[in-house]
Amino acid sequence: MQLLIKKKFNYLKVAGINLLILLIIITIIELIFGYWFKKDNWGNQIRSFRYKNVEFTSEFNNKKYTFLYKRNSYGFRGEEHDPSKIRIAFLGGSTGNEQYTPQELSIVGRVNTFLKSKNFKYKIHNASVDGQSSIGIIHNFKIWFPKINNFNPKIYVIYLGINERYYVPEGIGYEPNPSDISSGKWRGHINDFDNLKKTSLKDQIFDHIKNDSFFMEKGKILKLRFLPPSKRTAAYDPNKFKVPARSGEIENYTFVNNDEANLIYNKEKLLIKYSGYVKSLTQRLDYINKIIKAKKALPIFINQVRFDGQKNEIMFITNVIIRKYCIDNNIDFIDLANIANLEITDFYDTMHTTPEGSNKIAKYIQNDLLKFFKKNLSD
Repeated sequence: MQLLIKKKFNYLKVAGINLLILLIIITIIELIFGYWFKKDNWGNQIRSFRYKNVEFTSEFNNKKYTFLYKRNSYGFRGEEHDPSKIRIAFLGGSTGNEQYTPQELSIVGRVNTFLKSKNFKYKIHNASVDGQSSIGIIHNFKIWFPKINNFNPKIYVIYLGINERYYVPEGIGYEPNPSDISSGKWRGHINDFDNLKKTSLKDQIFDHIKNDSFFMEKGKILKLRFLPPSKRTAAYDPNKFKVPARSGEIENYTFVNNDEANLIYNKEKLLIKYSGYVKSLTQRLDYINKIIKAKKALPIFINQVRFDGQKNEIMFITNVIIRKYCIDNNIDFIDLANIANLEITDFYDTMHTTPEGSNKIAKYIQNDLLKFFKKNLSD
């Protein structure tokens, strides 16, 4: 009996020693080849937008689309590419990312097809992140882009407006905190996508491991290369707005263009009513402009419309602020809010366009983009 116990103890001891040796070897490999202490480690940031390969089946207006939604190791939508060769980056929120739409039918995809047809040698690379506002775009330059070696685009296309509603201050006379332009004293908390990381500590720890572990990274690469993609299905009927929309928003639907909105709203009164918002958004636009120019690059701003155009007061005044800032500072700007006339079937909810809507927006902006690109890209 004692001999059996002794043998069992010896087996456990040997197994324990082998396990300890294995853990030491794994730790050494992680420390040498992992990203834990490297300058360009990803930490717990933007984990949800790296190494994505999802097969979507989306349905819009009774048309089905099955496609692969991919984001590469740098967080850009699409296949892997050399960051040093990127000349044009596109920054926006979910309306720019368009994850439920095939890449070639998205706004960026359509414009790229147009550029190729005009024998323009560069393409737009999509760095849009769902939920991002100007605050998220600022964090991109502080947190995300510095992690990408040799990433120096000459042009940044900034597509924004809709998500600024998250940070419209309550009350009149609100003043942002000038000491921290990237966060300020916003109502509530900054959302996860603008922070580029999840809120809970547990999620942050897991994302840190997933981003910086050598074995996790190689596992993700093998999974993307050899295993079938995960699958998701989404069906949208723009006449019913099955995705969340506030009750009553589609009652008495009309698309209000910019001329009509100017008759509905007193612009000067709104600028006073939202004086704090005017100041805080202007500061953020100015920060984005200056940080891009400090990189010896140029911004192109594009404002936005919702499913009802400029009917929403916050959307209208947001576009007024963006328009005024770009005109006052002589910045290349496409005033989509001023030229867009869309239908309810061009949207699958109150903000996001169907492939048909994305095609229309691409047509509104593609000629101006090509003109700006040719003017500012000489090589």
